Amino acid sequence: MVVSILCSSNFAKKIKYMKKSLLTTLIIVVNSTSIFSQVGIGTTNPSASSALDINSTNSGLLIPRISLTSSTDVLTIPSPTTSLLVYNTATISDIVPGFYYWDTKWNSLQDSKTGTDWKVTGNAITAGNFLGTTNSQDLLFKVNNSNAARFDRFNSVTLGFGSNVTPGIIRASVLGYGSSVSSPQSIALGNEVRVSGQYATAIGYQAQTSQDYAVVLGSTNANSKIGIGTNSPDERLHVVGNIKMVDGNQANGNILRSDANGKASWESIDDLKDRLDNVKEKYGELFRTSNTTISSGNEISFGSNGPNNSVALSSTNIKVSVAGDYKVTYSVSFLRGNGNGNHSFYLRKNSTKIPGSSTFKSANNGDQDTLTKTKLVTLAAGDAVSVYYDSGDTITLFEGTSLQVELIK
Repeated sequence: MVVSILCSSNFAKKIKYMKKSLLTTLIIVVNSTSIFSQVGIGTTNPSASSALDINSTNSGLLIPRISLTSSTDVLTIPSPTTSLLVYNTATISDIVPGFYYWDTKWNSLQDSKTGTDWKVTGNAITAGNFLGTTNSQDLLFKVNNSNAARFDRFNSVTLGFGSNVTPGIIRASVLGYGSSVSSPQSIALGNEVRVSGQYATAIGYQAQTSQDYAVVLGSTNANSKIGIGTNSPDERLHVVGNIKMVDGNQANGNILRSDANGKASWESIDDLKDRLDNVKEKYGELFRTSNTTISSGNEISFGSNGPNNSVALSSTNIKVSVAGDYKVTYSVSFLRGNGNGNHSFYLRKNSTKIPGSSTFKSANNGDQDTLTKTKLVTLAAGDAVSVYYDSGDTITLFEGTSLQVELIK
């Protein structure tokens, strides 16, 4: 059965006729055992595929306007049926004005061109549009269901598969595969980079640092090379161009010097000359200022220190601090007390006799003599030189007995 409702100017004239035929129509409807019906509004030929066919050239279908409270609202319309369609007029919670249909919740039917959802085919945006969150939750991106990027609520950013910023760490950044930062305000750039020091930055494959405020370029791998001004560095640091280093001592004509740990600093030529002279001038003297007795088989004890530079003086020896060739001179003034006999002295290096350093004297009772010897000796750093009384009776050493050591090369 087809029911047509004509919205035209002849509608009123047909009312009488419709009254007469209404009873007949109702009888037919009631007694029909199988009815296939379409309702047409504005048409006498509704589509056979439709239950309701509305036709108009200057009016539309007005859907019920409802003020919903959220996408899960089941109080405004109790027990909504699946596919129920309404036009929501409220802006509240997670809904805005527009068409919604029910399917376990109210789902928006916003037009794809003007809706707020982002399309996978691209979007035309205007000022104020953004991709992100409106609450304090991390924004996560995945590829093949694996984390590829994270922008977290602590202002930390992670880009790269297998990379990570320790949760709760503030203002940290990671860019690269399998890299990590575990301290605040630090940066890891490159693959497999590890940063555990705070306020630190590590750059390059497998670069690592646990030191606070450090900036590390490259790893400890022997093949790691850094180039500045070159595309093919062949050393740990390869610079093509001028280098500027300012330490407060820079000046025209100054030279760059290093300490034992490789720390570089600027130095003037005059300071260098003074330092080299000081390094070269290694010397020392021991001497006696009073008489004393000594028996053979003992080192001479001097007791007084003379001028010295960069050597260590004790009562019996002079110890050098640098290796080199030294001029060693000793002088022994003595008095033989009893009888006649021979007396001998020599130089010792670390308690070992220095060949060619001996002096000899045959003296009679009451003789006074002075023996002097100068010897060139090669010494290593830490060697100690002394004078040894090798043989003879007990004697008296006079004031002026001395030992001198001087670096000559």
